Order: sequence, then structure tokens, then C-alpha cells
Amino acid sequence: YVELNCVRGYYGHFNSIQLADSPELLEMIANSLKKNNLKCSGVDCHGLYQGPRFDMRYTEEYTEATMKVAKAVGAPMVITSYPNGDATWEERVNGTRRLAQMARAEGLGFAVEAEGGFAISNSTTVQKFIDEVGDGLVTVNFDPSHYMVAGEDPVEVLRKFRNVLGHVHFKEFTDGIHSAYY
Repeated sequence: YVELNCVRGYYGHFNSIQLADSPELLEMIANSLKKNNLKCSGVDCHGLYQGPRFDMRYTEEYTEATMKVAKAVGAPMVITSYPNGDATWEERVNGTRRLAQMARAEGLGFAVEAEGGFAISNSTTVQKFIDEVGDGLVTVNFDPSHYMVAGEDPVEVLRKFRNVLGHVHFKEFTDGIHSAYY
């Protein structure tokens, strides 16, 4: 399995809006996965900014495009996170509820990931967000390194979220380097 990253303007990742409007690129990605006996486990659209600030309206547009990408490449899951910015907590909750309902109607899962320094940054804010969105619409994308940045034991967090895990990805964590980044 591979995870497709569509984080706008970040490390040269794909752009979901451009991909959603490009059947040729989507077909190329789907064919490449098939040719290499790979499946896409999820499509990320993390930390969306419009210019220098977070904008929930743009995030909704971008996430809707990401759902189209996920469907086209056979991914069962859309994954996101929410940076700090102008959107209120209620706007994030309500916008996510609408997006997650749309994802469910399309047969897709919708997972949120904690990111250090973001509006949803640790297990407490993840749990609060999932509870407030409600109706089992949102699951957890578990990235142990992000909980380590938050000073939490990832094994304990994994136990806490074992019944709401939607997706997992791992990457390296070097204390001091990652902590400074966030």
C-alpha cells in the first residue's frame, strides 16, 4: 500500500484540485499503482492554507477535490489536519461534518490527524473533534511521531483510539529536530 500526498505547495506533492481536473494524470497514477501491484491506502490533504492563513472555505473546496482523487485511484480514505488560523472551532467542526457526510455518501472514510502546533494537535483535541463532529463520521489517522511531539506516549494514544482508527502511517521521529519544527 502507498499513501498519496496532495498537500498543496508542500514538498512538491500533487495538488488535488489540479489532479481532480486531469483525467489523464489520474489514469496515469491508477495505472502505475496497478502495474506495480500497489494499492492506495489513503489520500492526504493536510494543513491547507490559502495564502498566509488557514481558510476553511478553501479547505472544503480542496478536500472535495481530494475525494475525487481518492475515488479515481481506488483509495478508501481521505485524511486531513487543521492548522491554526481564522476559522473558528465551530466552523471546522461544521465544515468537517459536511465533508465527512459527503465522503461517506461516496463510500470513503474520513480521518483527521493531530499535527503539532495545529488546532487539532494532540489526543485530547482529536477526541473532542471526533465527538463534536459526531455520528461516527470521523476516524483517526494515527501518526505516532505527532503524538511524541505533543509529549504523549504513542502506545497509550493507540490504545485510546483503537476503536476509531481509520488509517495509520509511520515516519521517523528525532527529538529536538521534530520538536523544533513544531
